[in-house]
Amino acid sequence: GYIGIDGGSTSSKLVILDESGTLIYKDYILSKGNPIIDIREMFQRIENWISSQGIQFEVGGASATGYAASILSEAFCLDLTVVETVAHMKSAVAYYGNVDIICDIGGQDIKVLFMKHNRVVDFNLNTQCSAGNGYFLQNMAEQFGIPIEQYADHAFNAQKAPAFNYGCAVFMEQDKVHFQQLGFTKEEIMAGLALVLPLNIWNYVVQETNIARLGRRILLQGGTQKNLAAVKAQVDFIKSRVPDAEINVHKYADISGAIGAALEVRERQHEQTSRFIGINEAARLVFESYNDESTRCRFCSNRCPRTFIDIHISRDKTVRYISGYGCEKGMVDNIDEMRSQQAQ
Repeated sequence: GYIGIDGGSTSSKLVILDESGTLIYKDYILSKGNPIIDIREMFQRIENWISSQGIQFEVGGASATGYAASILSEAFCLDLTVVETVAHMKSAVAYYGNVDIICDIGGQDIKVLFMKHNRVVDFNLNTQCSAGNGYFLQNMAEQFGIPIEQYADHAFNAQKAPAFNYGCAVFMEQDKVHFQQLGFTKEEIMAGLALVLPLNIWNYVVQETNIARLGRRILLQGGTQKNLAAVKAQVDFIKSRVPDAEINVHKYADISGAIGAALEVRERQHEQTSRFIGINEAARLVFESYNDESTRCRFCSNRCPRTFIDIHISRDKTVRYISGYGCEKGMVDNIDEMRSQQAQ
């Protein structure tokens, strides 16, 4: 089988596809703040799954996509890292064929892909502000003491909703306080927050009022699409502008990126031997992280703070991953490597 991992900003996802590309295992957890810990825990659960099923499992290939793809590739010796747009395109085409638009709403970003003949021809991406995205809605629900899984139940109880400004989380926070002072209930405010999501997508990110010009076959995916209040707001908005639009929510909306990563490595590996460290080893991966004055970059006057993560692949092999650097000079930890990096 083939393993696909999506190391997102607020959650981690892992799937296994069999040789035919059929999904046989999936896992999804909200991030604990360290993607290595998240994925290590997932491999521990895979160990239990294999044991309980009484099967033998051979990894034909393993890959990752998402914010944490590079560090996960180093830590677990993955075969491939996949660009997020490619991963989401692969998953969409595999399950829904020739779509025109893929709208992926994650925890911290919005990705809108424009398709022709099963290929991405253009895309818009917002990573500057999380207003209206998954993490923002989750945070708002937590402020009201409501589990994110119950968000839609509360929002659907509202008979009216206040009109939030779109495009900026700071302004939306201010709007929320203002609407509370005006006497709007938490259900009404949550409904208003869901309704602002399509404005954020089409007016702020895509900046296109004539959606019909972009196509009529639209696929919604990403973890935020598990929130039915967010889905209804998007569907109503699109239908009001493209009445004959064909809108689908990906059947595996929350793990679509991981599925795309697995599909990509399945295509590319063929008969090659995977360099993946193995499920048992992955479930027991040992690493240490450092963030102090000794890890600060000294190769220029900016002196960026950095984090060193030493990953113990085996008894005699340790890989160092560096994060937090502000430029390419900080990608290495000694002067000779820095000079070599610049020479390339």
